[in-house]
Amino acid sequence: MTSYSIVIVSANRPEVLRETLHSISRQSYQAEEIILILNSKADLPNPMMGSSYVIHYSTESLTKKRNLGIILSQKSSDSILFLDDDVELHPDYAAEACSYLESHPEVLALSGQVLADRWMPRAQAREIVSKTIPPPALFRSTGKHWILYGCNMLIRREILMEESFDENLPLYSWGEDYELSIRIARRGLVGRLSSPICLHLKAPAGRLKREELTWTMIANSYYFLQKGSIHTSLLKGYFRFFYCTARLITQQFLQDILELRSGFPGTRGGIRALSDLVLGRLHPLRLTEIVKS
Repeated sequence: MTSYSIVIVSANRPEVLRETLHSISRQSYQAEEIILILNSKADLPNPMMGSSYVIHYSTESLTKKRNLGIILSQKSSDSILFLDDDVELHPDYAAEACSYLESHPEVLALSGQVLADRWMPRAQAREIVSKTIPPPALFRSTGKHWILYGCNMLIRREILMEESFDENLPLYSWGEDYELSIRIARRGLVGRLSSPICLHLKAPAGRLKREELTWTMIANSYYFLQKGSIHTSLLKGYFRFFYCTARLITQQFLQDILELRSGFPGTRGGIRALSDLVLGRLHPLRLTEIVKS
């Protein structure tokens, strides 16, 4: 089957990472290597399982770290599996995904089926995955939710030599999976495959604050629009951007009220993004200034 390397970016949650590495160790089809890109040695799980890890330390953005993972990986592997540090994989996840790539050369990248996308105890996640039988392999490259999902993405190495992650997306790099999907889809098929199954725990630690996340969702969406990395026509793209922005700010306002949040962080993030748009300075890289302020 198609050989693969694994790249995982992790920060500030070694316990979560350790359980994910346990899950990877149970794969029926093993990776050639596992590359861990961490902020510091404090992010290393203790104890570590096995010794077949390439470990590198960096405090750059998610996209820069993933691009570093591409550079560090062995050129002998045919593809790279990018995983979040909080996923639980079915034992046959890699076997199903790599087998499909091997028999479908027209497919350049895929994500598996995510059974659940929420925080839960790891034991519960393992139970859900273990009781699920992988369905027949059905591939979707159109319709709703066809793009790659950043928590689990198997991408052919050859396309990563041409289309890497956009390093203009700082820190958490919201939407980097969508933007990369659009560019890869111009060269071949990209989509979701039903048979590789996993669960994404969405561990709460290490994420952006709600004000910053709201701002970056609007800023990155506008950047994708300006760049042309969108799945619609340009006219529809602008309409969709303003519609989704208005809807997002409304949702944040209602959430602020329900949670009795003083200062209305979600609403404030949306208003700040609109202000930056009017002032002509709405760009993803400005997030680093906002986080420091």
